[in-house]
Amino acid sequence: MKESIENIKIMCVDCSKTRKEKMQEELRNLHIPLSSLVGKFVKKGFIDSQNITDHMWVKIDGITDTGKLTGVLNNDPMIITSLQNGDRVEVDITEIEQVL
Repeated sequence: MKESIENIKIMCVDCSKTRKEKMQEELRNLHIPLSSLVGKFVKKGFIDSQNITDHMWVKIDGITDTGKLTGVLNNDPMIITSLQNGDRVEVDITEIEQVL
């Protein structure tokens, strides 16, 4: 999905970290099974070679044998040039910043 530049917001590093910490606490406390995330969108921060993070949505469609979530990138990256909308990616549960 091609995003309008007006939809792009910059989030301070501390706010992003706080949001991720709250989500991780919620996932731990609720004991949410990985299988319940299949079919949902999760947000993950992808880090480039200069340590800049591009926060993007991934539609989860499976789980690997090693317990990682798999899915399809559902954003047009603004920073990470090695990824494209529709690319297959893995998400570790510890990388989840938000769930829709």
